[in-house]
Amino acid sequence: MSKVRELKAVPRVFPDAESLSSAHLIDKLVVVIGESASRDHLAVYGYPLPTTPELEARSSDLILFNNAVASSTSTAENMPRLLSFMTDEPTEKEWYDYPTVIQVARLSGYRTYWLSNQERTGEWSNLSGILSMDADVVKYVGAEDSEDHLLSKYDEVLLPILSDAIAADDSLQVIFLHLMGSHIQYENRVPPSMYKFKYDDILKTTPREWLDKRSAGVVAAYDNSILYTDSILGVVMDMVDSVGKPAVMVYLSDHGENVYDDRKYNGRDPKFTEVPFIIYMNVLCRNANPILAEEMRDARSRKFSTSELPQMIMHLTGTRHALYDSVRDPLSSFFRERPRYVDGKPFGSE
Repeated sequence: MSKVRELKAVPRVFPDAESLSSAHLIDKLVVVIGESASRDHLAVYGYPLPTTPELEARSSDLILFNNAVASSTSTAENMPRLLSFMTDEPTEKEWYDYPTVIQVARLSGYRTYWLSNQERTGEWSNLSGILSMDADVVKYVGAEDSEDHLLSKYDEVLLPILSDAIAADDSLQVIFLHLMGSHIQYENRVPPSMYKFKYDDILKTTPREWLDKRSAGVVAAYDNSILYTDSILGVVMDMVDSVGKPAVMVYLSDHGENVYDDRKYNGRDPKFTEVPFIIYMNVLCRNANPILAEEMRDARSRKFSTSELPQMIMHLTGTRHALYDSVRDPLSSFFRERPRYVDGKPFGSE
């Protein structure tokens, strides 16, 4: 706790800031970080229930990455790796020893935003309150503390704030949108009007011998949360289309969840850390950056850890610094696949 207080009191210095440069390939980048969404429950990735109608409606314009693995089974361990240059590999260094990608974006000329429906502090705190401090604009709309009842706000509460941010007179923006997504309890993440799937849909469509009415109801609640997140992404993509400048949305989940997928078990599971990782470019961006679009298409099947997100953001924006490593950038032709680690152990070793 003393280190956290120190970090709050004294801003961290970014190393070798004078060497940072950016081609500003895109004007606006919206990075949507979901919660607990497993790739295999998204219809756009082949799930048999229609959980992603908005994404599927734009499937020809999406880049779907098929081999992205989260670096941990928990939000707390993943957020430092998503927002800083800490990798998924075991290290003796602490998360606060690494610069953040928010620092990179801000110092390279982008106005940066952290808009979150998760908690800033508390029992479930995921360090985002510290990692997001470098952003120009920081807004937590769900709760100040994880024990706050306001934690149950639906993710749509973020959309007007995102709309205002995108409409602001900032020529260059990187906006992070942190969702509650599919955080357990799943049924609390979905407005009643969006509740489509029921237990019998699960038993009919994805029958498994260990499922009963109760557990199938849990799966249905989870799939409804995926459907609701898809509706949020549809609105975000509409905003990206409307800005009149080259703009991109990146969507990924912090980690996955085992929702009675291979046995009678619901919870965090290192075998279920394969997550959706999706990039959407508006038509202005596709036209302005045909090489970038081709690089993304070529990268769709590469095996990578979501801890490479900072490298990918630098690639998307055309930003360069000593922190950039093309070998660790899945969008680069120099990328090299390597063993991926989940909670410090090689993925697939369970």
